[in-house]
Amino acid sequence: MTPGSWVYVPRGTRHGFTASADARALILVTPAGLEGFFAELGGGLAAGTPTQELRAALKGRFDSVPA
Repeated sequence: MTPGSWVYVPRGTRHGFTASADARALILVTPAGLEGFFAELGGGLAAGTPTQELRAALKGRFDSVPA
């Protein structure tokens, strides 16, 4: 993707993403409720928690299931 790109993911669509260390994103979630997932995921990654361990801890919460 290039700077300024956007993605629409319909509710219930299986998806995922990978970001580089210097990536920035603006994520709009409607209806609200998934923002806690990104806050906990980002906080865990910043603390150095391995991705798979984080995803396992968040499994089933926020209507999210690891791929």
